[in-house]
Amino acid sequence: MDIAGPEADFAIVTCADHKMLPAACCSLLSAHANLTCPARFVLVALDLTKDDSDAVAKFGQKHGIGIELHPFASDQLPDMTSGRWPKAVLARLFLDHVIFDKINRLLYLDADTLVARSVEPLRSIDLRGRYVAAVDDFIMAFPKKLQSRRDAIGLRSGSSYFNSGVMLFDWPASLAASVLQTARDNIADRSENYHATDQDALNAALEGKWLRLDPTWNVQTGFLPSIQTPAILHFTGRRKPWQAGASWQHRSYSKIYRDYLEGTRWESTCRKPGLGRNMANLALYLGKRLENLRKSRSLRQYLEECRKYARSDKLD
Repeated sequence: MDIAGPEADFAIVTCADHKMLPAACCSLLSAHANLTCPARFVLVALDLTKDDSDAVAKFGQKHGIGIELHPFASDQLPDMTSGRWPKAVLARLFLDHVIFDKINRLLYLDADTLVARSVEPLRSIDLRGRYVAAVDDFIMAFPKKLQSRRDAIGLRSGSSYFNSGVMLFDWPASLAASVLQTARDNIADRSENYHATDQDALNAALEGKWLRLDPTWNVQTGFLPSIQTPAILHFTGRRKPWQAGASWQHRSYSKIYRDYLEGTRWESTCRKPGLGRNMANLALYLGKRLENLRKSRSLRQYLEECRKYARSDKLD
């Protein structure tokens, strides 16, 4: 069955600039490979060139996935500094400028995500009147840092804070409530208080209006050692699995990227590391594991609380 098509009411969407196009295509392909229901696979591409467009088309042909390309000009993004994150991350705040006819659910994925099992349950999950469903950000496991972030962006004490790398939208309701416009207004009004610009703006716009999902739906790098069966992996660290300096814990995912990109124009972006690089990556990984032992207890306690919430609320 062809699961891609403009008639589908479920869209899986990512955004990317030239540098992140290969990863974004891999993210969409991983979702496609783990889905049986009809869906649209959409790539919002910043400053798209003819070569970029051809590369995406050939990637889709090779893997049998129809990727809808929507060009987006970067000069439409707010003129501001985005810290360690590229300015392109702000593009997700303009998804309401892309025409998605007859879409009911829209699953947004950051370009540095990889789907490991079917996202089909998200298509029908009850959002209980909320505009968005998302997973708590890694910072939620560390109360002092969390409270500092709440104070900076104006969240109430006790409010949860989500990671915006994976977001499930009730798309008609979000459009009617101008959720993304509110987030853009937040940036225009008080971006100087934001550390993670777009994520902070979205959290401020959606306080009390989003549904918490189980962490398996957005397994950020810090959670990876503690979650055995991730549904969506989110490589939030600086070292990505398709890069030459990919971390040791990502080595199995590096192979997925190599397999996806083999025979495409982007094949050279993900090379298999040599023995020396592997040994260096292993040493660095072990060192960081020792360094992070003190955080393990906080992470375990936080994840157990999440599991209790999921069991009591029957979310998975």
